[in-house]
Formats: sequence, structure tokens, C-alpha cells
Amino acid sequence: MRKNNNLGFDVLFCTQTQDRGAVIHYLHHDGTPEDIYEFKIIGDGEKLALMFVAPIWNKNISMNDFALLGYFTIKYIDKFGLHNGVGLGGDKPQLWFVPNQGSLIRDKDCPQLIEKFECETNRMLSNFEKEGIKKLL
Repeated sequence: MRKNNNLGFDVLFCTQTQDRGAVIHYLHHDGTPEDIYEFKIIGDGEKLALMFVAPIWNKNISMNDFALLGYFTIKYIDKFGLHNGVGLGGDKPQLWFVPNQGSLIRDKDCPQLIEKFECETNRMLSNFEKEGIKKLL
């Protein structure tokens, strides 16, 4: 959630429906609802996160790949102190998986996957620190 000019909060949440599967909803700070059909980033780090997510997003991206992308993005912004409104306080990013069918899965329900994300993200951040942009070549 993001506090916006003392007018209210932006809220992003997901529901699971029988007819459409998982659906993402967004409530603007003024209470106006919106269904999201691709992705939506909210919060103070929105513009920074968009630089990572927009080039990689496609409608066929798996939930795990998108979760890893989000995990990496949050850790990147936090590690390099790019925005004082984005921080983990030494914790890991929190994830919830909302599949089209079946049970909701919290990060606490899949510690092996979260540890995999943590290791992969730390390796990517370390590579970037060591090699910089040349690692992309």
C-alpha cells in the first residue's frame, strides 16, 4: 500500500474466481477500482521497479518467473539505496502466489523456493557489483 498525499492509500490485491481464475484488482487512493490485466506496480519505488519489470513482462510469463523478477527488483532497490521509501530492514521480500486454481501459497509455505530466489538474486546482485554493465555483453 502507498500513502498518497494524505488522501488515502493505493491497494493492490488478488482474488481467485471460478470463472476467470486469479484476478488482480487495484484500488486507487480515491477508492476507484480497476481490474489489472497485465501487471501493476504501486508504492514509492514504482518508477524504479518499472524499469526492470516492463522490458521482461509478457502475458505468458510464469508466476514463479514473475515472482523472481519482483523479488530481484525489490532487493536491487534496497541494496543500492535507490529510494528511501523502499527497504527491507534486513528481511526478505514477502511473496504470495495466487494460482488460477488451488490453494494460495505464502512465502512461508515454500521456504525452498524463497531460498532459491534469495540465492539467485544475491548472485545476480554480486555479479552486477563485480562486472557492472559488461556482464550483459
